[in-house]
Amino acid sequence: MIDDVTHAELTGESPSQRANRQLAELLQELRVVQMGVQILLAFLLAIPFQARFLDLGTTEKVLYTVAVVDIAIAMILLMTPVALHRAWFERGLKPELIQRSTRLARAGMGFLALGLMSALVLVLEMMMPWVAAIALSAVLGLCILWFWLLLPICGRPKTPVLQAESESQTTSAEHPRSNH
Repeated sequence: MIDDVTHAELTGESPSQRANRQLAELLQELRVVQMGVQILLAFLLAIPFQARFLDLGTTEKVLYTVAVVDIAIAMILLMTPVALHRAWFERGLKPELIQRSTRLARAGMGFLALGLMSALVLVLEMMMPWVAAIALSAVLGLCILWFWLLLPICGRPKTPVLQAESESQTTSAEHPRSNH
């Protein structure tokens, strides 16, 4: 994925158009993540009403509490950009809104990762030895680290995609293929 400055240069979009696009993309990304977080939190909030919850030990209840609090914080952080948008959008604070919302989204994803790992340890610990549950949760943590942080940073193409596409279109326009 190319950065936004390069994208703007290649497409000729104005700073205002760029901010509109960035905000629309950010809000769409947050919609996707929010749905998953809300469903996970709903399931976690229902667990204490199950009969077996009372049988959990102190460690399991602590893990459960950590998972619920982390997921709740993630939901708050991921939904805050919507509240900011309502308050700041008409005031011409779009660049600040995008910057702050991006930070909130990253923090929300961090708490989501912690909540997922805590919930996984809790569930796995009921089915296997504690050490195995921790090990599998650590693997999940490494997957999250790779897919949510390292891959987006390290997996960026060296040549901006739009630039490569425009160069290939220019080349094909200069050397049209024959249909013979």
